[in-house]
Amino acid sequence: FRIFSAIHCIPQYLFIHLFFFNMGGVGRLSALLLIFIVSISGCICWSSEPSPPVPVSKVDELAASITPDPSTYPKVEDIVDQGDDALPGLYALLDDEDMYKRTAAAYALSRIVFESGEGQQGRIHSRLRKSFNDPEPSVSATAAGVSIALGDKSGIPYLIRHLATEETLLLIDPPETVNAYSIRVLKSFTGQDFGYDPNGSRASRAEAIGKWVKWWADNKDSLEWDLNKGEYGGYTER
Repeated sequence: FRIFSAIHCIPQYLFIHLFFFNMGGVGRLSALLLIFIVSISGCICWSSEPSPPVPVSKVDELAASITPDPSTYPKVEDIVDQGDDALPGLYALLDDEDMYKRTAAAYALSRIVFESGEGQQGRIHSRLRKSFNDPEPSVSATAAGVSIALGDKSGIPYLIRHLATEETLLLIDPPETVNAYSIRVLKSFTGQDFGYDPNGSRASRAEAIGKWVKWWADNKDSLEWDLNKGEYGGYTER
């Protein structure tokens, strides 16, 4: 059953009046009592009408409208415009089965995190770290890149791994491959590239990746974030 306002139950009032008022004094008293009870309760009656839909949050609505069509990409900016209010919805979307929704969430968080206060920034960063191993490279690379830019070197090996990922990042216009994004971030914050060219031959890329892997193994413990320079230091060039 559903609960309606009294105006929806006028037929019930009429039934009570006709049935009980024809029974004499006792019936009239019973009728008045029942009408009073129905009035204050709002009237309980059976209905086959569906319950109203649960309201969809603005973040969910915008994310659902983002598709491989580049004309929908600006919707990410609409999510970013909501600022911290969008965070609960974005955290939930990072666990969505749809890779486009997860990617949109990662991109939006990568923007909001740099506009948030220190406490909120830490919470966003912590949530993005959980996406390092996301099966969609766009999500994983974005999460790792943001962490690196925030001074968290734990994202570096993930971008080194993505130097071998030739897929195109989702929801990016103009297009950019995952490996091109990865070397751009790595070089920007470490000053190293080891001759890696995302457009080079597979053999040359593989050789450069090997150098990156060795560099990380040799320097991961000594790397330090220089807040003033916005880059990492304390390593040995190889």
